[in-house]
Amino acid sequence: LFDELRLREGQAWDASEAMAMPGWTTNARRTTVARRYVLAIGRQKLQDPGSIFTSAFASAQEDSATDFPVVWLGQGKADSPSVGRAGRSGDAECRAMLATHDMLKRVIQEEGADDVTGAVAFHTSGVPCLSCVGVAAQFKRAYPKVNFCFTFMHRPLSERDDSPDDMIAAVSQPVPLKTPRGPKEGNA
Repeated sequence: LFDELRLREGQAWDASEAMAMPGWTTNARRTTVARRYVLAIGRQKLQDPGSIFTSAFASAQEDSATDFPVVWLGQGKADSPSVGRAGRSGDAECRAMLATHDMLKRVIQEEGADDVTGAVAFHTSGVPCLSCVGVAAQFKRAYPKVNFCFTFMHRPLSERDDSPDDMIAAVSQPVPLKTPRGPKEGNA
């Protein structure tokens, strides 16, 4: 899916580099995203060597106030509406992409130019929900000349730990592919 949507262009974060940034958390109830970019709009050159975003509460009203439609797709993370979350715009991935988009809109307005080029990379502490993948696809579509790289760590809930060594080990392990099951006996 990420390849088809062109969400893995450019240079990816090294997981250990992202995890070493101040503010990165491995709290199982929070998602963290590291963002960096080098962008050009008109005469302005923009650079962020690294910023951290953490998930926070967001309402459905906040979801509807964004430029990119933020919809609830799939089961998502453990912090679903049943535990007080009503919107997806509070997901760290969404917050990072929307903040970047808002900054780009401001600079586009200041420069009177809309030709955005360069690269942006996001790395998240867990597998993103489909809602955030949808926001990523909209960001990429809005800025086609920007190399967009969105990477994440594979952290099954049963393996979450606050130890950076365990997190790095989890990232380096291949994720086994699920194989389709054949028909049950008697159903052929």
